[in-house]
Order: sequence, then structure tokens, then C-alpha cells
Amino acid sequence: MHMITYILTFKLFLFAKAGKGFLKSIWEAFAMAKKAQSSVEYLMIIGVVLVIALVVIGLSMFFTSTAPVQEEIEVYWATQVRPLRVIAMQGYYYSSVAPTNGELALTIQNIDSKPITLRNIILSPYPVASDLSVFSNHSATGAASTGLIGYAGPNFASNPNISITLAPSEKVSIFIRGNTTGTYFCSTGNDELHFRKTMSFQYDTPYFTQNIFTGIKPMQGGCNRIG
Repeated sequence: MHMITYILTFKLFLFAKAGKGFLKSIWEAFAMAKKAQSSVEYLMIIGVVLVIALVVIGLSMFFTSTAPVQEEIEVYWATQVRPLRVIAMQGYYYSSVAPTNGELALTIQNIDSKPITLRNIILSPYPVASDLSVFSNHSATGAASTGLIGYAGPNFASNPNISITLAPSEKVSIFIRGNTTGTYFCSTGNDELHFRKTMSFQYDTPYFTQNIFTGIKPMQGGCNRIG
């Protein structure tokens, strides 16, 4: 009976590792169990098979549900947050300047019924001492350019430096860059990179100031190399 149990366990492991034929392996395991010499052995083998099946199914569900996929993240930021939603996001890194320099492009929309003024943006993980520059235009080279709106980051939480007022349903595109050497949005290597940051908005309404919203899902997307 022990030999049959070992064979069934190994067989189920192989099918689970291959990611296919799992139900077929369970059926074959039951067929082998019927050939056991006694009803006690039959029941014990069935018990072992069921336990292994539950463990494999549980592990597969765990690993497929712990990390949010890109589509879930985009849907969350574009449809589920308020009062400011991010309807588009894109990361860039500049190979001609330095692989670790980059830019994060966001298109933000006010979905509230009253004007909203964006006052600060905080990204994490990000060095506290590294402030962010917020521009109104995209840079194709990574060099400094016109269109600076102001500065953002943890250092400006109590004294916001940017002021972008959006009327109800209005959209605005902003481009965020790091100011400190060695700070970056995308990792180095190739064109299939991704950025992943926790993002907080600090904003004012006509009635309240210094409101803070932090997304429960990360800000995440692909990075394109330019320059």
C-alpha cells in the first residue's frame, strides 16, 4: 500500500508541475486504488489522493491571486478611485543620458462634481530626499526642458509646490522626473521593463485642503526606452 501511495504522490506532483492533465491524474489514481488488496487500503489511498489534490489546487489559487495583474491595476486606477483618476500611465527611461534616469507620464481626470486642485504627488518606494519635478510636457532626451509646473514628493507634504486645478471631468497630462542622480522609475536592461510604485495624491477641494488619497493597488506599467 505504501508503494502505491508513493507512486500516486509522485504522479500527481508531475502533473501539477506540468500544469496540465491534473484531473486525468486523479482519475488514474482512483483506478489504481481499486486494485488495492483490501477496502482499508482503498480508502487510505483515496484519502491520500484527495489531500494531495486539495494542496495542489490551494497552492495554484494562492500563486495566481496574490499579485494583481496589469489589467486589474489599470482598471482600478481608471474606474475605481476618486476624486482623481489615472486614465493612462507610461514609464520611460533615457539611454542616452543615464539608464537610471527616467520619466513617468500620467493622464489624470477629475471625476468629482466640483473643482479639484492637485497639490502634491508622493511615490514609494522612493528616497525621501529625492524630490520630483512635475512637467507639462514630455522630454524625448531626458534633458531639462520648459514646462516645469513645480516640485513634488514627501518634502512638500506640508508646503505643496504644485497647483493644478481641474474642473469636473477635465483631464490633464503630467510628466514626472526625478531630481537626484541615481533615482529612477524603471530598472535598466531592455525595452520590456516595468515601473511599480505606490502613489499618493494630495489635493484641495473648495471646502477642504490637504486631502490625501493613497491607492490600494500599485501604480504599474511598461517602460519604453527613448533617447
